[in-house]
Amino acid sequence: MAVLQADDYLDLITTTQKNLGRFKWTSIITTLRKFVFFGELMNKSGIKVQQTGTHAQWNLQVTPVKNAKMTGLFAVEKVNTSDTMTTASVPFRHMFTGWATDERAIAMNSGDEQIVDLVKSLETAAMVDFAELVEDQGWNQPIDSADNEHLMGVPYYLVPDRTEGFNGLNPYGFTAGAGGVSSITYPNHANWTFSYNDLTPTDGIRAMRKAAENIDFETAPRAEHPTYNTGDRMGWYTVYAIRAKMEEVQESRNDNLKFDLAPMDNKTTFLGIPVIAVPKLEKLFATTAFVDATYASSGGFPYDGIYGINWGVFKIKVLKGEYMNRKGPKNGLEQQGRIIQTKMYTTMNLVCYDRRRCCVGTK
Repeated sequence: MAVLQADDYLDLITTTQKNLGRFKWTSIITTLRKFVFFGELMNKSGIKVQQTGTHAQWNLQVTPVKNAKMTGLFAVEKVNTSDTMTTASVPFRHMFTGWATDERAIAMNSGDEQIVDLVKSLETAAMVDFAELVEDQGWNQPIDSADNEHLMGVPYYLVPDRTEGFNGLNPYGFTAGAGGVSSITYPNHANWTFSYNDLTPTDGIRAMRKAAENIDFETAPRAEHPTYNTGDRMGWYTVYAIRAKMEEVQESRNDNLKFDLAPMDNKTTFLGIPVIAVPKLEKLFATTAFVDATYASSGGFPYDGIYGINWGVFKIKVLKGEYMNRKGPKNGLEQQGRIIQTKMYTTMNLVCYDRRRCCVGTK
């Protein structure tokens, strides 16, 4: 038989207010599950401030003097001198987000009638937009050297190649090289590359181990010098399908799984470092097997790629005073005198001070 519920009791509806969930809300405006790049770089250790200038620039010592040799008594020594330095640079790029409302709407959205803070909700939505933009730009790269809008993201600096070694040369569409320094002219200005067919201990995992060994550089004794490196801190990044295969390998090695059906999910590590599945990479990686001859058709992206990024040398370079620089709230519309706006600007680009300390693998 039918029963009476609160929605059927008219006097109850008229005299009783619903629980309004005041001052809190659930945000479902983005489809991204994680903001990996944004989270890594938008902190104090990931940001380097530049006082002035139109470009983010760094110095590279690229040529040895080659004076060291064996010698003997009374030998006549000739000391050679040569230019050892060059500079790399990338132009600053400009980013924006903002929010606006009517002064009267703010007045209405106050006191006992306020359910949630209108301005805060608008600011939150704008910041999610900004986080999505940084995440997209960080894992992406400009179309080519004529692209004067986008950031130089990870694929710009970490160039794939199926041949194992320091074969990550000039980025796709940039014949002058990463930062304007050609890897053809200076072969040490390159990242480590590897390829794999399957993630087994004797294939993909072995290739990752070799990559990690070969990008682990130390400064020569007695040759210590000021460096951009803030301390080696590796991160390993891929897509979910590849991370899942790694989890299966890790599970197969563990005899003490007990009753958990997915004991290694989100716990898989390589050299003690968590392997992160990056949602943004799902749509960016090449969709067909990577071959060097069709590098251009992949747009510079690996297929089922694995990035090894050393965050000690991979940084955001920002112009002083232009990191998430807020302007407002203030009125900015002559014909809409009650509209107030808050605008936020960032001038920045990404730099990889030492590409040899990073790697990328492709299937």
